[in-house]
Amino acid sequence: MPTNLPSGRKESNASDLRPTNLPSGRKESNASDFRPTNLPSGGKELNPSDFRPTNLPSGRKEPNTSDFRPTNLPSGFEKKDVILQQKNLIFHYVNQLSLLSSVPQVTKPTRTLSEDCIVHEEEVIGTITLTIFTSFDYIESKFIANKNALKNWKAIKGVKNFVLFTNCSRARKLGESLNYVVLPVMDAAIGGVPVLKTLYLMVLALYPTTYVMFSNADIMYEINLMKTIRFVNSFVQDEGLASKPVLIVGKRTNLDIDSGKNESWKSLIKKSVTMGTKFNADAQDYFIVDRKFPWKKFPKFVIGRVGYDNWIVAFSRYKNFTVVDATDSILAVHQTINGANFEGFSHNHFSYNRDIIADSLPSYQYALWGRTECCYLATGVGSCGRLFVKNRSLVPPYCFHHSFPHDIKKIFKALFQLG
Repeated sequence: MPTNLPSGRKESNASDLRPTNLPSGRKESNASDFRPTNLPSGGKELNPSDFRPTNLPSGRKEPNTSDFRPTNLPSGFEKKDVILQQKNLIFHYVNQLSLLSSVPQVTKPTRTLSEDCIVHEEEVIGTITLTIFTSFDYIESKFIANKNALKNWKAIKGVKNFVLFTNCSRARKLGESLNYVVLPVMDAAIGGVPVLKTLYLMVLALYPTTYVMFSNADIMYEINLMKTIRFVNSFVQDEGLASKPVLIVGKRTNLDIDSGKNESWKSLIKKSVTMGTKFNADAQDYFIVDRKFPWKKFPKFVIGRVGYDNWIVAFSRYKNFTVVDATDSILAVHQTINGANFEGFSHNHFSYNRDIIADSLPSYQYALWGRTECCYLATGVGSCGRLFVKNRSLVPPYCFHHSFPHDIKKIFKALFQLG
């Protein structure tokens, strides 16, 4: 502590440690002002020995704390007061010397936030593989949306196979130009509309990937789609659910596009974040399943007609499969042309799938059970873009409504058998 303090002050502060004579033009001191002016011959920088007392007690080669304490304390001071003052001054002095190469610098944290995110990213990367397939025919107003979607899928990181089912020459030509595997539609109904279960069974037979995904041909995705699939797969393994079939679905985001404007898929994906709107919970445009999913047991639903999407989700819930709503981690952008968000109702034979469902009279109300908010599991995104899977403790009551006609049918069947 300086012995002569300005009038009225009992304690020293940082300014009392500054050199009184600074070079011309400088108002603040820096580290060099604290260096000794006369260094040992040849030395340009300070080293620890320059701060050691020159006269140590006999027999000691290294100084200790007591060597730096004053031998004569001012009246009224005790050693503990001096030690406290020394600690404060040393703390300030080390800060002043932080620019000196001889003073150790503060080490950075083991992992920064961004590095921690990268490590987490590496932890969820595995050997999970995916095949994406679709089917469409040439329709002039929608062809730009089909082209955008097929180009977008090719950019998704980690997808192993891309398959297009079509009997249309123009659609086949587009697929081949983008290096898709183009296969003919072998099983169709109501005028050539593909049967979904047959498409899945063909892809599963041809490609031994961990997951298989059907998507409507006008849907685009963020290129980190595989991140969600890998994470859900890890969740399934960690939670002991590996024996159950897995189904991943989610809501889509509608984005109005101009079919006459050739806008890139990257631009449309970016635009959808601010200009897109989430669609209904009873409309699913993609189905990501693992190899255990029992397509052979499914009715012969056709794509592009209403009803089958809700039935798939409802059936999976009813059978206690692992059904995950990935709305919050998978951005699925539907390219809406001329306000067409309910195209399934505008086609010929739009009720084809509903008629199949009505004949089977399922015990659950599939249109309600098959909504995305009825899924017990849902993905989310936390800090660093980290994914998580949460259990929905509450789902709407209508997710459990049963079909009374089915119950009546069971009663009559039981009576008939008893009679």
